Amino acid sequence: NGSAFEGQGNVQGFSFAYRVPQVPVSVFVGRRVSRLEGESDSFGRTVGTVASSPSAPLVGAATVTRNNAQSTELEIGETRYGVQADFGASDARFRPFSRLVFERMTWQLDGPPTGGAGFGGTIGDLTTSGFSRAGLGRAEMEGWSLAVGMAF
Repeated sequence: NGSAFEGQGNVQGFSFAYRVPQVPVSVFVGRRVSRLEGESDSFGRTVGTVASSPSAPLVGAATVTRNNAQSTELEIGETRYGVQADFGASDARFRPFSRLVFERMTWQLDGPPTGGAGFGGTIGDLTTSGFSRAGLGRAEMEGWSLAVGMAF
């Protein structure tokens, strides 16, 4: 099963940083949301085989697709929390830093469903069946990142 999306839209976000007094450390939080409209492609596929001697095998496959469907929305949400340590003099032209960030990202695609594809068969006492339905997509990702860099 699979899906794809192509579209366009707006990105809105904010970021707040607070420099801790008396130490070269900042804490920050940020949020960004994208709402995109466009078209999606999706497919579902199922394949099956029933084999029982002495009968010939029963083989089948089915695929259902939906292409260029008007998708209602792809929403992408990103949230970041972190801390940054700055090194060197605050008035230096180049200032090295290190940053530790926790990030969470969610993608949700809404649009018309693809439908389903199925396969089934029986030979003697042996029966098999399979069904596949393509969802348009949802993904959640989260993790930590450690970065070092140079501000100038």
